Amino acid sequence: MTVNRRTLFRKLLSPDNAQAIADVPVRPPGAVSERAFIEACTRCGDCINACPEQVIVAGDGGYVEMNFRQTGCTSCGRCIEACSAGVLRPLNSQRIAGSAHISGSCLPKHQVSCQSCRDICDQSAIRFDFSTATPAPEADIEACNGCGFCVAVCPVGSIHIQSQPELRGTL
Repeated sequence: MTVNRRTLFRKLLSPDNAQAIADVPVRPPGAVSERAFIEACTRCGDCINACPEQVIVAGDGGYVEMNFRQTGCTSCGRCIEACSAGVLRPLNSQRIAGSAHISGSCLPKHQVSCQSCRDICDQSAIRFDFSTATPAPEADIEACNGCGFCVAVCPVGSIHIQSQPELRGTL
């Protein structure tokens, strides 16, 4: 599916844009607002080539997005350094504009013991309530930095990073 600018802007500017925001991919660290990103990104691929973890990929329409299926983002900043279009700006924090969300397919939610997401999370953003027989994880979106390492280690793919446009730049 190719996303054209007009369709994207129509979705983002509509009064009921909750679904449109949920559909916005997680952009690389330091990304400006979605509107400015789409307008100025040249789709050159320099950030893709600069990423040592290879989590930045060409998405719909050639615009870069994060793919956490294999590993997470260390926020090294190489993508920001490589961006000549200026759509990736230096970070104020080590937070990516997204946070972890855990779906109902999570193994502990089906009484199967698993804590791989908690074990990989350096931010301690995934917590388990040990008052139940099979503790299930909960993601603390305030503590989550959006790195995506939990996505890569989930054996059933029940974790995804959801874009949080309010954490992105205003330009």
